[in-house]
Amino acid sequence: MATETSTGHETADHETAGIARLRAVLDPALDVPGVLTGSDWTTWGQLGRCAESIAARLDEIGAGAGCPVVLVLRNRPSGVAALLGTLAHGRVPVLASSLHPAPQIRAIAVSAGAGAVVLDEEDHAAGLDRELAAEGVGSVVIPSGSGEAVVSARTVAAASEPAERRASAAIGGGVAMIVPTSGTTGAPKQIPVRWEQIPFDPAAPIRRPHDPAQRPPVVQALSMATITGVRGVLAAVARERSIALLERVDVEEWTKLVERFGVRRTGLPPAAMRMMLDAKVPPRRLLGMEAWLTGSAPLEPGLQREFEEYFGVPVLVAYGSTELGGSVAGWTLGLHREWRDRKLGSVGRARAGVRLRIVDESTGEPVPEGEPGILTVRSPATAGTGDGWFRTSDRARIDADGFLFILERADDVVIRGGFKVSLGELEDLFRRHPAVLDAGAVGLPDERLGRLPAVGVVLGRETSVTADDLRAWAIERTARYKVPRIAVVPSLPMGASHKVDRTKLAAVLGPLVGPDAAEGGA
Repeated sequence: MATETSTGHETADHETAGIARLRAVLDPALDVPGVLTGSDWTTWGQLGRCAESIAARLDEIGAGAGCPVVLVLRNRPSGVAALLGTLAHGRVPVLASSLHPAPQIRAIAVSAGAGAVVLDEEDHAAGLDRELAAEGVGSVVIPSGSGEAVVSARTVAAASEPAERRASAAIGGGVAMIVPTSGTTGAPKQIPVRWEQIPFDPAAPIRRPHDPAQRPPVVQALSMATITGVRGVLAAVARERSIALLERVDVEEWTKLVERFGVRRTGLPPAAMRMMLDAKVPPRRLLGMEAWLTGSAPLEPGLQREFEEYFGVPVLVAYGSTELGGSVAGWTLGLHREWRDRKLGSVGRARAGVRLRIVDESTGEPVPEGEPGILTVRSPATAGTGDGWFRTSDRARIDADGFLFILERADDVVIRGGFKVSLGELEDLFRRHPAVLDAGAVGLPDERLGRLPAVGVVLGRETSVTADDLRAWAIERTARYKVPRIAVVPSLPMGASHKVDRTKLAAVLGPLVGPDAAEGGA
């Protein structure tokens, strides 16, 4: 059974040990390769000096220990330094993505009670700085480069009042960081991640990081603004490994890194698996791999079978979410050898310390074994909430052998290349445009990204607004991956309850928006 509570002593042990480990790896004198970007290594010592520079700038604007600090992270050396450094210096990082528009970053900062925002120089916008300062939030800019170029951060705007007031008791003791969800019902929810959920063993000795020539680096292509990406970086620190960092998923560059360092266990989301097959990457380039790890979006059984047969690598699927603290179910190599052919399509069995239960959607009562219903989860990450059971948005079933099968989303959410997009949120967004009378959103199938959001809009009679105009308008108001394909339609098909009939709308929009899903950025 999952551990349902954590004592203050246990939390203190994890926090003390975690901070000690982070400070050791960020030793400014540590001349060991830490992060590889392109052909350039940034040493752990250079990352440490960058972290110290960020801490000094935060001290200057009053965002001291215990203060929430929003990190607008890119997969760059300075982003790694910002993440590890804010943790090591006792602040509470609140993760945000560079994909978020400026108003959303401001909203995240205000909602979290943040004393400062740390952002890459590429994302620096003077207008945002002024908005943040008016809310009592300062801004620190970090460099985009690598090596010695990363070591100096700079303050671009101070808060309008001291930020110590934001060392928020509302966050609570033992919280290491705040990871926003992707916002399935509007604004992202801010999920606290406790120190004991970070993959650091308090009993493990603290050792000097390995040189990448001795042990291969962790290849990291997933965004550090996500729970999966940040756990990948922290796991590398826990294992004394360097990090080969890609700013975004690039199949060719990723394959080069795996091939160069002989990485044995790694992986990418299902959308990238399809890209690798379409690119006909030679199987010999993954010859040394013993397992491919994937999750973040549904994996079609046919794609898994095709990938395994082509590359000869077992695919180990995992299931989890930000709210659940990461993966709560998954496959192992042992399970794959024994059950793969009989359980293809499953996301595996419950992880150690996790309980899974299927309940009736209406009553909340457990359903008979093998019957479909709503998945609920009990794990260390959910122990402090109500009765400890977290109700997901997924319809699922668990068979007699304990294997979990995800059937469909129970809410109006599509997953586009691993990113969740709320259809209701899109409808509300476009209804706010003055030229739009009504809007309906659907998810359309797409071979590369899984699902593609599309919106049909009904315009007023006297308007010259086009679909392209609406798309440009949306880009300024929501994350790029949420921007849908758009078609102007004369009316929306309605059901008996006067709600948009999404099945009929999908049939209308499919031919209008076309098969190409490249627009909008996933």
